[in-house]
Amino acid sequence: MPTVILDIDGTLVDSNYHHTIAWARAFGRHGIDVPLWKLHRHMGMGGDQLVEAVAGAETEAEAGDAVRESEGDFYAELVGEVKAVKGASEAMRDLRRAGWRVVLA
Repeated sequence: MPTVILDIDGTLVDSNYHHTIAWARAFGRHGIDVPLWKLHRHMGMGGDQLVEAVAGAETEAEAGDAVRESEGDFYAELVGEVKAVKGASEAMRDLRRAGWRVVLA
């Protein structure tokens, strides 16, 4: 059976800006100022790499785990505002009707 793997977060649902805001608030909670544009450029990168990429190795070593935990807290506050990308549901239904197995990642 043909299979398609579709990414949910940031692809099927429009969450990139919500994650950007959550990361900015998370860094701010720990006294670290990272510009929104810089965070937005790194959306899609895993949190295990993002902290060092936007704030440096020292920040990763000193506060990486705490910032990542805070991002989860702030994103949880925003996730209710996240909406599906227009046409995402229809595209998945069309794939299923055409005989594709749809796997969401």
